Formats: sequence, C-alpha cells, structure tokens
Amino acid sequence: MIRTKRVYESADESDGYRVLVDRLWPRGVTKDRAALGEWLKDAAPSAKLRKWWDHDTAKLPEFAKRYRAELLDDPRAAVRGADAVYTDVWVSMNDDADTAAARREALAPYTLDDALLDLAAPRAIALHCLPAHPGEEISAEVLYGPRQRIWDQAENRRHAQKALLELLTG
Repeated sequence: MIRTKRVYESADESDGYRVLVDRLWPRGVTKDRAALGEWLKDAAPSAKLRKWWDHDTAKLPEFAKRYRAELLDDPRAAVRGADAVYTDVWVSMNDDADTAAARREALAPYTLDDALLDLAAPRAIALHCLPAHPGEEISAEVLYGPRQRIWDQAENRRHAQKALLELLTG
C-alpha cells in the first residue's frame, strides 16, 4: 500500500519506508526528523509544471497528465547520473496474450540494456527483483554482467525472509 503524507508531519513506525518526492529539501526539516529511506528529487514535477499548477485543484487532471508525460517520456533522461537503475517484469503469468503483447511493445524503449546503463553514473549498478525475462525488461548482458547486483539483492532478500519467518514462528 502506498500512502501520502506531508514531510512536515512527524514520522511514525506505521509510515513504513518513507520516500520524499520533491526537488527541494523542505525548510526547517532535519534529515533525522524526516526519517527518509529515499529522496527522489528527479521524480518530482518540474518547477515549470509546479508553477503552472499552483495548487489549483481544477487543474489537477491536466497536472496529472502532464506530470506522467514528464516521468515517462524518456528513459535516457530518467537514468542519467543515477547510481542504481531498477527494473521489473512487464508481463505477469496471468496476463492474457493481447495485454502481454501490448505491454511488451509499449515498454520496449525502457529495456535496461548496456546502452541505457551507460547513461547512468560511471559506477551505476542494475537491480531487478526477479524473476527476469532477458530480452524484455532487461538484456541478458546486463542481467548476467559485471554491473548488476541482482543476485546479491536476491540473496539479501532471502536472508530477510528467513529472519521474518523465524520471528513469526518463534
């Protein structure tokens, strides 16, 4: 579940993993008080779009449309300078053939391959939660190559799941 909360409100254990989506750090909020897991500056609406919207609720549907366009238009811009690039499967096992084909076609420009990863930071890593479909959301070269940490990620997740099972079963 994803919930939204203003960063000025106190952090609470029930918040879960806290992510700030804003280009500017909020005034008067320390890093400790914010208790963030991540700060996604580049996922925030552009200054131009925020100024146009100006919190006018009547403009919200158009704001959402323009914001999605900012986020989705160019995968190259999205990864530029990133330290990690994360991808996931596009098609689930229970998707019908038409839906799967449409997703593959629409998402093809977002394949995480060497060319896309080259645009990220020099020491950037590729991540994937697995299972992967080499040749779709990620190329085999990236999936099995030296710049991925996918298998370490999977091993770490396994240990976390074992600890959770131990906690739950006593």
